[in-house]
Amino acid sequence: MKNIQKLLVPTDLSENSRRGLVYACSLAAENKGVLTILHVANEFDAWELYSDEFSFLQPTTRRAWPSDRVLSEANLDLNHFLEQHLEAMKKLSWVTKRVVLGPIAEQIVTVAEEEKADLVVATGG
Repeated sequence: MKNIQKLLVPTDLSENSRRGLVYACSLAAENKGVLTILHVANEFDAWELYSDEFSFLQPTTRRAWPSDRVLSEANLDLNHFLEQHLEAMKKLSWVTKRVVLGPIAEQIVTVAEEEKADLVVATGG
């Protein structure tokens, strides 16, 4: 089997992806590899109702959050998700996290290519 040095673990912050992260951490530790944790922010959840002095004209108007806010919120969510795994990650030689915005599958492939990942540890949601 090829020596696995660079692992990419995409996460949707679910319990299934938490199990994938645990597996990826153990695999990276076993192979003395590096781990990249990827969260693709969901731009479709980034809508909020708003009101202003003219809300009576369009009471159900919705507007998108700015992309920097979506990425910032997603980064906070990822940090919270990773808190209980800090000890396992401290055992690894190198861990990075990335938060990106866009189509999930395309972003996973793009980041895997950019990071030159030997293995993508994917879990079904």
